[in-house]
Amino acid sequence: MFVFLAACFIFSVQGSSLAKTITPFDTFNQSPIIQIHGLPAVGSARVLSADRSRYRLTTNITNNYTARQRGGEDVLFDGETRRLTFS
Repeated sequence: MFVFLAACFIFSVQGSSLAKTITPFDTFNQSPIIQIHGLPAVGSARVLSADRSRYRLTTNITNNYTARQRGGEDVLFDGETRRLTFS
């Protein structure tokens, strides 16, 4: 048991030098009602030097279902949204 714990400790210490910075998932409100406003997804903002560039291609597939009843009105949204973004 001691050998196992020692091996786990050694590998965790070595692995910490190779660890990458943790960044949040690229997520945003994908409701069709919100998407008509064209709000961008929240992402990291950084100014690159003149000789550097950064490109990203993302795809999102979202299922939406919303049903509301108020007074004499019924609203039903049921669908799938596919979004491909090149930025």
